[in-house]
Amino acid sequence: MNIIDIIEKKKTKQILTKEEIGFFIDGCVKKTIPDYQISALLMAIW
Repeated sequence: MNIIDIIEKKKTKQILTKEEIGFFIDGCVKKTIPDYQISALLMAIW
């Protein structure tokens, strides 16, 4: 699993799984996902 796949999935209006959401939150907390990718996913969600 990687953040790019999750961003692409959300950009195409697909529903994220619990595992994908957990991966994203974990990456935010541990700072393993760059800010620009966090921003990209949040914009795709909005």
